[in-house]
Amino acid sequence: YTTGNSADEVPVEVIEVDKEEKNQDLIGIPDGMFYMKRKLRRNKNKPLNACMYVKDGKYIVKAGSEICTTDAQKGLSANIRELRHSDHVKDGILQKDIIFNSPSSAACFVIGGSSNGWLDWRTDTQVPIDAFRTMYKKG
Repeated sequence: YTTGNSADEVPVEVIEVDKEEKNQDLIGIPDGMFYMKRKLRRNKNKPLNACMYVKDGKYIVKAGSEICTTDAQKGLSANIRELRHSDHVKDGILQKDIIFNSPSSAACFVIGGSSNGWLDWRTDTQVPIDAFRTMYKKG
């Protein structure tokens, strides 16, 4: 994965997928790295490891993340399905950073089916991203 913090890293082209307006649910999510590790039967129970960086309300799945190569039969929007089968994913590895406007659309892209990204993306200490949204709402 690349984090954008090292002088040794090569910049990657960023593709922005969904450009919908910001949702109030997204307020309160801190900038930083979140991780997903999932096993899927569709992926022969091989664990997928993906990394997402949150910056200024954008959810950026990082180049180098593992992407399930098989789509679920339902639960994917047409634009995410198309992107998963583009040259941005090669042999199950994301080649370029891709920006999403929600953790769930980012998770759907990674696993190839419907997903509650609020629970799937976690900090390195396993805190789900939803915990930050919940803390903000409680004020």
